[in-house]
Amino acid sequence: MIRMMETLGYIVGGLAMVSFGLLIWKKKMLHLIIGYSNATFYGDKEKYARNVGVVTIFLGVIIIFKPIFTLLFGDFITPFFLIAIVCLVILLGIVAHYWRFRF
Repeated sequence: MIRMMETLGYIVGGLAMVSFGLLIWKKKMLHLIIGYSNATFYGDKEKYARNVGVVTIFLGVIIIFKPIFTLLFGDFITPFFLIAIVCLVILLGIVAHYWRFRF
């Protein structure tokens, strides 16, 4: 029962990340990005929204597939997902701050 709730939590969290990514990318809801302000942004808002949205969607997809791969391959797959998630979070930070102050 606990394993089922954990799996459900990962899937719901991943779907939330995918939906936030789609809102940022397609609807250009840049205010969902922490630290975003129209007053301090000097870059191309279209590219910024696309890049942050795509990275957020990839992060959500990895979170969704983590319990599925754990059920198929066992718990030894968890460190690989942890590394992938940490790398995507770092990439999200780099993308968000690189495009934010670009002239």
